[in-house]
Amino acid sequence: TMVRDINDTKVTLTDQFYKKGIQVKVTNQEKLCTPALKFKEKPEKEPDIPDDPHYTVYKIEGGGFGVKIEYKDQFRKLFRPIVLGNAIMLFTWADKSQQQQQPPPAIREEHLTCYEAKTNTAIGKWWLFDQFGNETVGKFTLELFCLPAQKNGNGNMNIPHLACYRIESNVDAKQVFIWDQFIREQNKTPIKVNPGIADLFCQEALKKPSPVGGELLPINTTALFIYTISANVYWILPMVGGIGGAAIIIKRIRSRNSHN
Repeated sequence: TMVRDINDTKVTLTDQFYKKGIQVKVTNQEKLCTPALKFKEKPEKEPDIPDDPHYTVYKIEGGGFGVKIEYKDQFRKLFRPIVLGNAIMLFTWADKSQQQQQPPPAIREEHLTCYEAKTNTAIGKWWLFDQFGNETVGKFTLELFCLPAQKNGNGNMNIPHLACYRIESNVDAKQVFIWDQFIREQNKTPIKVNPGIADLFCQEALKKPSPVGGELLPINTTALFIYTISANVYWILPMVGGIGGAAIIIKRIRSRNSHN
C-alpha cells in the first residue's frame, strides 16, 4: 500500500522556546537520519558504526519564531551567535531494519524541533562514515539547529541539541524499512523507503545557557564517548587515527512505498 502524506495531522510541540506548547501541522515525511562518525584523517581500520539512534524527519508548519542564540559544537569551540528562523522540521525516533519484520514492541519518546539557522560559515575537510558508506566532505554550511522537544506532552528533554549542516555527498543509501509513531498510526508493519543521497550532517551542540547534561563530552584520538538513551550509559568505541565524533547523516527519502 502507499503510505499517505500526513497533511491533516496536528500535534503540540513543547521545547525551550515554546514552554507552553504550540500546535503545528505535520506534513510530509522527508528524511531519514542514520548514526555516523567523522574523522580529520581516514582511519586505518573501518570503524564500528553505532546502531542507534535513527530518526525520521517530517516537515512542520505553524512554528514561527525568531531569536538570537549562541551555540558551539566540535566545529566551533567557542560560542558563536546565530539567528534562528521558523521551526520547519520535526525529528522523531525511528526503528530501522534491512528487511521487513514485525515492529518493535515499544517506540522511544525522542523528538527534536528543528529551526532554520542560516549562516555563511563553511568548515574544512572531514571523513564521514555511516552504515551505507564513507567519503570526504569539505564544506559544511549550517542550516538547522534542533532542540529536544515533547510531542503532545511526551518526550525525553535530556537528549542532545543538534547543529545540522548542508553537505554535498555521493553516498547513496540502500532500501530499508522504518517504523515510528506516525507510521504506526497508518500501518501495521514498517514501511519500505529509499533514502537516496545524504544532504545534511548533524552533530551534538550546546546552546548558551547550556542544556541539561552540561558540556560536550571530551573527544581524543583513541576513544569516542556516545550517550545512549536506551541503556543510560556511556559506550566507548575504540578508534584508530584522527579526531572522531559522533553524528547523524540525513538522507532525503525518495519514496514511501510499503508492502504489507
